[in-house]
Amino acid sequence: KIDGPVTGPGPFSLVAGGTMTLTQNADVHATVLGVFLRAGALTMKDAGDGVNAAQLCVDAGTVDIETVGDALITGIYAGNSTDTAIRVVSTAGRVLDNGDTRLDIIADTPPAATLTIQAAGGIGNDPLDVRLLNLQADSGGVIDLSVDGPVNILAAVAADRVLLTATGAITGNLVRSTGLGSGPDKSIFVRSDTGPVDLAQVQGTTAVVVEAPTSSITLGQVAGSSVDLSAPTQVDAGRVDVTQALNIASDRIQAEVHGGGSPVGGAITGYGGVPASQVDASFSGSGGFALGSFRATNATVQVPLGGFAVAQMQIVEQATFSNPLTTLLVDQLDRSVQASDVQLYSGGAPFAMNLFDNHVDTTAFVIYRSQLHDALTPNYANASAVEQSEQALFGGLPQPQGGLPAPAGINGLISVSGAGVTLDGNCLVNEKDPACAK
Repeated sequence: KIDGPVTGPGPFSLVAGGTMTLTQNADVHATVLGVFLRAGALTMKDAGDGVNAAQLCVDAGTVDIETVGDALITGIYAGNSTDTAIRVVSTAGRVLDNGDTRLDIIADTPPAATLTIQAAGGIGNDPLDVRLLNLQADSGGVIDLSVDGPVNILAAVAADRVLLTATGAITGNLVRSTGLGSGPDKSIFVRSDTGPVDLAQVQGTTAVVVEAPTSSITLGQVAGSSVDLSAPTQVDAGRVDVTQALNIASDRIQAEVHGGGSPVGGAITGYGGVPASQVDASFSGSGGFALGSFRATNATVQVPLGGFAVAQMQIVEQATFSNPLTTLLVDQLDRSVQASDVQLYSGGAPFAMNLFDNHVDTTAFVIYRSQLHDALTPNYANASAVEQSEQALFGGLPQPQGGLPAPAGINGLISVSGAGVTLDGNCLVNEKDPACAK
C-alpha cells in the first residue's frame, strides 16, 4: 500500500503479488525516469470529495502498469512525448474507472504521446475519462472511453461493445468490434461533440452509429448489421457493408452501399430529416433495398445489383436512378421529355417508387416511358403522359391501310367549316384590309 507522496527522479518499481493499493493520499511522481508497476491487481482510490485521489505521474519517462486481475485506475499522467508514454495491461482482468476527481489517464504531449491499453476482460464499462494524443486499445470485452479533446485512433479493437466519445475531432485508422466476446452488447458508437470523425475503418457485427453533430464524417469503410451516420455538413462513406438497415443524415452524402441477401431498410435524408442538398450514392445487393424515405434536392443514384424501393421519395429538383437496364429521371423543374427510359414528376411532393430491372412502380406522374420499360401507377399500367396524349389524339382514328388515305367521309385531325382564310402580305401593309384574319 502507498499512502502518501513518493517523489524522485526514478525509475520506480512497484511490485506486489496481491493487490497494490494507492490510497486517496498517494502521490507517486517520477521527475526524470519511469514508473513500472507489476501486481496481482491494482486499486487507485478516490475519496469522492472532488479533492483527494491517488495519482501516478511521470514527467518524461514511461508509465508501465501490468496486472493479472482488475486494474482500478485514476490520476495516471505521463509527459512523455513518444509512443511509449503510457502502457496499461490487465492480462486476465479489466481496466476500470475508479473515480472522477481526476482524469483517469493523460498522455497528450506532442508529437507522438500514445496510450497503449489492453485488458482481457474489458476496458471501461463506466467509460474511462482520458486526454490523449494517440490511442492503441485491445479488449476481450468492451472498450468504453470518454476523451477530453481530440484523439487519433491507431486501433481500438474489442470483442464486445465499443463506446468512444470525444469533445474534439476523432481521426485515425481502425475501430472494430469482432463480436467474439461473451457480453450481450456488441455495438459500436463513435461521436465527436465539436469536430469531425475521420476514420479509415469502422467494423462491427451489429449496430454501428457514428455521429458528428457539428461537423462531418469521412469513413473509408464501415460495416454492421445496421449503420447510422449523421453529420450536418457532409457524410462521405467510401464503402458501407450493411445487412439490415442504413440511415444517413447529412446535407451532402457520398456512399457506396453493399447489401446482403435480404432487403435493407432505412432512410437517406438531410440532417434532421430535411432534404439533403446532394446525394451521390450506389446501392448494390442481391436482396435489394427498401428504404422508408429518401429526401434530396438533387441526387445521382446507381443500382448495379438488386431492386431499389422507397416508400416516401422526395426530390426537390432533379434526380437520376440507374440500374443496368433502366435510367429513371425525376425532374421537378422541366416536364419536357428528356433522355431517359422512364421520366417521373411529382411537383416536389413525396411519392413511392420501386425500380427493378426494367420495371418501375410509382405513385408519381409518369411523363414518359420507353416501349421496353414498364411504368405502373395506381391508376394506369404503362400509360405515360406521352402515351395518354397520343391516345387522345389518335385513338379514334382508323389507321390507313396499304398506304392509302383514310376512307372518304372521315376527317383528319383538323377539320375546317366555313370559308377558308388566307393570310398574305397585305395584312402587314394595311391591317384594316377586310381580307385579313385577326
